[in-house]
Amino acid sequence: MFGPQAVLGPECAKTAFRRNACACQNYNLAHATALCWDVRITKRILFVCLGNICRSPTAEAVFTQISDGAFEVDSAGTADWHHGKPPYGPMQDAALARGIAMDHLRARPFTARDFDDFDLILGMDAQNLSDIEHLRPKGNATPVENFARFANQTEVPDPYYTRDFEGALDLIEQASKALLDQLQ
Repeated sequence: MFGPQAVLGPECAKTAFRRNACACQNYNLAHATALCWDVRITKRILFVCLGNICRSPTAEAVFTQISDGAFEVDSAGTADWHHGKPPYGPMQDAALARGIAMDHLRARPFTARDFDDFDLILGMDAQNLSDIEHLRPKGNATPVENFARFANQTEVPDPYYTRDFEGALDLIEQASKALLDQLQ
């Protein structure tokens, strides 16, 4: 199987959770098939992208909807350009056409405190993951994962630049369903 698989057990609970530094016995670095965190304790999830106006608020809204509010979900951006602003209009329009409302969400910057406030942090692309790790407090073990892996992709392309809002939504919905499957 080439999709992510949650790994349970004491070996995960003791791991430093750094990206690609997992000591889980089932971790396959070549195919990145195992995720190294204990899904039994994952209740607070943070989605992170660059500006927090397209990908991460969409993932927040989609995951909240499909999980029926079973998890505490939020989103943030690695840049603070849009702090306090609603999601990007064309992204909201595409989501609303699928019955996903996002107009109540507001952008906020990712901070080091998020490592303490969330059980799992999911970045949308390699640069987001790098920026997130740059803020990791010393000794913190909060898992940071690539959200796109749940859809067997390497990144969620930014529709602000690609203009492919439908494609981004498709990928986010697929990844969200796979993530939820792992957490149940």
